[in-house]
Amino acid sequence: MPLSSGQLVEYDDARRIFMFTMRNRDETVQCEISSSAVDDLAGRSSIGPDARKAQFLAVRHEIERAASAVFDSRPDDDQGGVVRIFAKHLERQRQSRHADGHR
Repeated sequence: MPLSSGQLVEYDDARRIFMFTMRNRDETVQCEISSSAVDDLAGRSSIGPDARKAQFLAVRHEIERAASAVFDSRPDDDQGGVVRIFAKHLERQRQSRHADGHR
């Protein structure tokens, strides 16, 4: 079952990750995505920390789709931890969509 939108929590420049939440019915799911994965989605990199929030919001739909896919791919007994998204997850998602005939 797909997750639904939550909130952008913050960008951690030291760890180079965004922290955000998603919803699984009534439960909050903690999520993180690397800045390099967001750069891949946005098609640009090397932006400063001040521009990161706007970059996240511009590709939020794709980020949330990736978070939901990672969450759904976990075993049922491993649904409680943080959903972490890296560039490799986005590549798998692209390959899956192309295999299904989507662009």
